[in-house]
Amino acid sequence: MRRPALGFSLVEVLVSMAILTISVVGTLPLISMALQRSIDARRVTTAQHLAASIMDQLRFDVRHDPFAPTDKGCGGGNSGCSNGQAFTLANAWRSESLPHSTEDTLVELGAPGCAAGGNDGVTYRVGPFPVRFGGNQYMVCYRLQPSTLVAGGAAPAGSVDARVKVIWSSPGGYGSRALTSTLIPGVP
Repeated sequence: MRRPALGFSLVEVLVSMAILTISVVGTLPLISMALQRSIDARRVTTAQHLAASIMDQLRFDVRHDPFAPTDKGCGGGNSGCSNGQAFTLANAWRSESLPHSTEDTLVELGAPGCAAGGNDGVTYRVGPFPVRFGGNQYMVCYRLQPSTLVAGGAAPAGSVDARVKVIWSSPGGYGSRALTSTLIPGVP
């Protein structure tokens, strides 16, 4: 009497391997897309965190120096110095405070500039500053102007409307995130 064969035949193994290979190859583009989306989401989150950090620094500077003179003795017509030198795009990040007067103008001409990542119709007066943050390279631009809320009595004199834009390079071009806030002097 003959025993029934145990196990799988070679044909069954080959068919199952073919099915497995087709399913794995079919999911590879999905895995690649999920990884790219994860990287993009991390860049956006980091950019938003950087914009909030810059806004907090500007809020602090405006709060403690609300009527910043346009020249603090180091030339250049900006609201501060870095190691005794007037603010420039190269040295402003090394200072304890950022240029924070509504009169400050510190703009680098040339590509890609503050319009990269989508022109939002705002003329940025400071930037782009190159910043390495969260393992990526970003460019930061911002604009400070006297608040429009002062005229209507909704904000005290000396209040400043601030807009910070963070730009990064991505495989499809440039991406950006912007944050807007009204900065009120002397208010913690």
